Amino acid sequence: MKFFTMLCLGMILLMPISVTTVYGATAVETMSRVTDDVLTVLKDPGLKEEQFLETKKEKLWEIMDTVFDYQLLSEYSLGRKWRQITVEQQADFLRLYGLLLGKTYMNRILSYGDEKIVIGREVPLADDIAEVQTTLISKENDIPIHYRLSFKDGEWKIFDVLIEGVSLTKNYRSQFKKFLSKKSMAQLLEVLEKKTKGARP
Repeated sequence: MKFFTMLCLGMILLMPISVTTVYGATAVETMSRVTDDVLTVLKDPGLKEEQFLETKKEKLWEIMDTVFDYQLLSEYSLGRKWRQITVEQQADFLRLYGLLLGKTYMNRILSYGDEKIVIGREVPLADDIAEVQTTLISKENDIPIHYRLSFKDGEWKIFDVLIEGVSLTKNYRSQFKKFLSKKSMAQLLEVLEKKTKGARP
């Protein structure tokens, strides 16, 4: 439960910049713009009324799609299993996994309060891979959240999040591995289909 709470808090920072914004030249510049732009969306006075909730959600979904590397997220979260399933199953998992992430954290994003975000340093991990170290500051405590991004096609995109050293992809990989040790990929896709039904406006 503790990990889940921290993960939910961390997803505030996972929101992307608008589709028309040019990504920063570095990963840390990208995350800075990400943070500024998502707060602008969440605090938009024109979207505060309940009647505009679905519009706000769709805006968040659309821009979320521009910052997550769903391909890498899917590959890392399934591990070796990714190469063992069919192309059709890969496509279905990629779509449903993206919906699962969005549905899980949308409510927390929309209930954004007075948390403050401090963008820290950028640490190169490999060619075209960097970690941006940030801190989420709330009334209760400070939570270190590290974002791992890959540079592809001229853009920095998030493929993993570490909250107090715990990896998002490793956490899901453990869950999926346990499920698939007893059941099939087709059954996993069925479960994800049910869990994500109606997730997107």
